[in-house]
This record gives sequence, structure tokens and C-alpha cells, in this order.
Amino acid sequence: LARILISSPSLLLLDEPFSNLDPIHKQIIQSILEELSKQMDISILMVLHDTSDILSWADKIILMKNGSLIQQASPQSLYHNPANEYCGALLGKYNLISLKNNSLFCSLPGIDKNKAYLFLRPEYLMICKEKIAHSVSGIIEAIQFEGSHFLLIIRIGNDLVKVKSPVSHNLIGERVDLMYDRTDYCYL
Repeated sequence: LARILISSPSLLLLDEPFSNLDPIHKQIIQSILEELSKQMDISILMVLHDTSDILSWADKIILMKNGSLIQQASPQSLYHNPANEYCGALLGKYNLISLKNNSLFCSLPGIDKNKAYLFLRPEYLMICKEKIAHSVSGIIEAIQFEGSHFLLIIRIGNDLVKVKSPVSHNLIGERVDLMYDRTDYCYL
């Protein structure tokens, strides 16, 4: 890398630069690349299979499958509005709810009942402390500790829905009410 940088390139092509690195060294390399890009005005094109490595600082992401371009946009746009389930799955955990098979979600305000699937990230949903008019009810089936939060797996009708929660104050088997926290859900 040092030899290449001596020639002051305008573009740096990297294939899996973070593979086989532990989290500490991955952060170091990410910081170095970001600093190099800014200081030397170098564009960096990376091939990655783990999109969590790039969401926080890429300007544009191109998603491909079997050699074909599927979607291209900013990280935020791709995360919130994936073109399909494959794109959504590449960028993190998600819920895909069939609106034809889950009448409970169809009752939420603003939901278009004529669409096939509702795509929701786990952080778009939140547990209500009290029953409110526009919520859905389900049973907690599992609780997973993920460091900064808990991931609750909740059965709502026929669907298992993932919900991020900062605390695990609920118990497996407990009934809870959910509401959606964002208006930028999308349909697939």
C-alpha cells in the first residue's frame, strides 16, 4: 500500500481489505483508509462481502448479485429503501411481513393493504408501555443480548418479528404491544 501511495494515485482499488482482521485491526485499517482518502484526495473502490464494514463512511454503495448490478445509492437510501429482500438482508437485520397473511399489521395507520410485503428494520418497531390505539400485540418467543441492545423475537400472527430494545425488561412468553417508530418503512 505504501509503494502504491508514493505514486499519488487518484483511485485505490481494494479487494476485501478487512478480511481476516479482528475488530481492533479492522478499525485501524478503516481509519487509515479514511484519512488517506481525505488527505490525498483519493477515491477508494472496495469489494466487500460484509456491508457493516462500509455503511458508516461510504458515499455510494453498489450491490451486485451473480455479476449483475441490483441497486446503487447512498448507504442511508439503501438501508431504508432496499430494492428487494436480498438487498435488505445484505445491509442488516430486517422483518418482511406479508400483508396478505398478517391482518394485524394491515390495521396500522398508513399501511397500504394492497402491497405484498412490508419491510421493517428491527429499530423501526418499539414496545409500547401501555396499550395504544394503533399497535399490534404479540408474544415474546426469544430474547438475544447483542451488546448495545437486546433483540426480541416476537410472534405476531404467523410472523416472527425482530425488535431492538435497549433493555430486556420483558420475559419469554410475555404479551407485548408494538408500534412502528418510523415512517420510512418500505414495501417489497
